[in-house]
Amino acid sequence: MGNELAEDIQRIIDKGLEPLEVTLRHSLGVFPAPLETGWDEQRYNSLTEAGEPEYRRNWARWWLGKIGRGEQLPTAVDLTLALMELSPGLRLAGVSGELLTEMGLKIKRHFTTGVTLPLGYTNGVVAYIPDSGVLEEGGYEAVESIFFDEAMPAPWRKDIDRTILGAFDTLENELK
Repeated sequence: MGNELAEDIQRIIDKGLEPLEVTLRHSLGVFPAPLETGWDEQRYNSLTEAGEPEYRRNWARWWLGKIGRGEQLPTAVDLTLALMELSPGLRLAGVSGELLTEMGLKIKRHFTTGVTLPLGYTNGVVAYIPDSGVLEEGGYEAVESIFFDEAMPAPWRKDIDRTILGAFDTLENELK
């Protein structure tokens, strides 16, 4: 792998490099990402039944406790997103969570000019950040992982792509 990397680097250098005009601009914001509806007291109660794994029962009891104390459950979870333009056409797009591959690729393709490098784990970690396709499929990253998270009373809503990409549009317009 090291030899392949060295060969790739040498091939790029041999083509010739262009100077990069560094002009830093940045934008940072906190955006509410909506959660799926239908996760309520009845659903949490069903998750406390004997046939459910212990981690699900504990998680459901956590949320039932909050409901019992009269607390409002969140309908969205805040994501901190950052956009840093290093040079015209070269930007970093940060998300406060673990970006799953397809969501990262959607962020990368969303910017139609230049090169965008999506980064997860920036400005904190909220949860897995899947795209709508993963949410449709279900599975660990889409649903099961919430049972290990005291900030997520439900999975992300299936339009998370639109929420995140729209937020990056806002950040791009606010670059300073």
